[in-house]
Amino acid sequence: MESPFKNLCVLKHFTGERIINSFKISSFVKIAIASESPDRKAVVSRNGARALYYLIFNDGKLISKTRNFFSSGGGAAGWAQVKMYFLEEKVELFIAEEIGPNMDQALKSKNIRFKSFKGTVNNALKEANK
Repeated sequence: MESPFKNLCVLKHFTGERIINSFKISSFVKIAIASESPDRKAVVSRNGARALYYLIFNDGKLISKTRNFFSSGGGAAGWAQVKMYFLEEKVELFIAEEIGPNMDQALKSKNIRFKSFKGTVNNALKEANK
């Protein structure tokens, strides 16, 4: 009988993916979600750099919630978030409804992926794991 794992690439184990019977069941990517309140039922923030909160998840578990002190005020908020919150937490994916050019440039400069999503934080997590 041929092994069901024959065609699996060994590198998958080093990327944080769990493999069971050749099905990918989850990916261990740290995800930051711009949110309007500090819970999973909240709406994803329309403006990523000016979100009221950042919720950080690892393997679907909420590991950190941070009040965004740059939610109002002057420019360059995107750079501040990336430096203060996302790098410290080793975020790999950021989700918000939209981001401006500063946030886009800051994320790209640190190899953090962006995904646009409109809806709840819970639904954004489900979408991110597809």
